[in-house]
Amino acid sequence: MRIVVIATTVVVALTLAAAPVAAQSCSGKVSGQLMSKKELDDSVEWRFAVEVEAGGQACAYVEFDFITEETQVGGKKKKSSKAMKQKVRSTAEKARLVTYRVPKDATLSKWEFKYTGCRPCPTTEG
Repeated sequence: MRIVVIATTVVVALTLAAAPVAAQSCSGKVSGQLMSKKELDDSVEWRFAVEVEAGGQACAYVEFDFITEETQVGGKKKKSSKAMKQKVRSTAEKARLVTYRVPKDATLSKWEFKYTGCRPCPTTEG
């Protein structure tokens, strides 16, 4: 009977020790700024500089959505969202270039970079 109690204690201790590692998270920030707009043969290319910050983590994955709204011919609105992820390997901000193309007969009427989450890199990365 004593062996059963010891084995149960060991299992509980291992479970409690592993729980905080799985629950790790971090805070981050994302902001975007229009850098250029260039007309191409069949479309208009919009380029954005996106600044990503991982809340002081030495290594983290910052997740964000790029949300757009295009106004098409006839005033019809087309909304879209693309999930993105950026690995940040220092406590400083990290810049990323995002390119978005719109057909010539449409206009990019709204755009937004929205922070959705942050998780530290596994301890084997970094």
